[in-house]
Amino acid sequence: MKQVLLVLCLMAALPSFAQMKLNGKVTGAEGKKVILFRENSEDTVKVTYVKNEQFTLVFPKETLPYEVFAVKLEGRPGACFIVPDNGSFTIQSAYKLWPLADKSSKLDGINWGIQNYLEAFYPFLERAMDLQQEVDAWDGEDTAKGIALQNKSDNLLKELQTAATAYVKSHPKSFASLIAIQYELGDTDYDELLKLLAPELQKNPFALRIKERNEPLETDEQ
Repeated sequence: MKQVLLVLCLMAALPSFAQMKLNGKVTGAEGKKVILFRENSEDTVKVTYVKNEQFTLVFPKETLPYEVFAVKLEGRPGACFIVPDNGSFTIQSAYKLWPLADKSSKLDGINWGIQNYLEAFYPFLERAMDLQQEVDAWDGEDTAKGIALQNKSDNLLKELQTAATAYVKSHPKSFASLIAIQYELGDTDYDELLKLLAPELQKNPFALRIKERNEPLETDEQ
């Protein structure tokens, strides 16, 4: 009898995976494809379409603790990051503003923190979009123009990484700082960046995965 009760208690403690889903309401996006990606992967998990300005994505049952999913909307740059650990969420937005969520969206604290991060870095996304238009318009033959575009791209990246580092320093307790480290600060010293965070955040499963993925590979000495 005690074993049965123990099993029932454990089952009750498990998250309800059926409720782990994202409901989207996006104006101006009728018929657009919505793509779900898993953390640190470019493999498509699920695809759906905006119909009557709405879509629903159900997250996989086998998710990692604090796994960060990316939701991309066809024709829009960037991605909306979502951590589905705490169940079902609703994001309201407009096509021209994606991946930013309207304040009427229903999110938990972690995901609102991620939205604050996305909003802070949205100007960089707009500048990247403008730069991409310049690149697309370049004929590929004007060498001076090509060099100027490359310099512009390099400077934008430096500004982005400087801003991301400052964000991490000023938000040591925010889960969003982990996303800034993972997605904005590539080719940097991850150990030093993680040390800027609050001790409890350094122990977060996502933080541990960042550290593990970026540890140098050991080589056998000859």
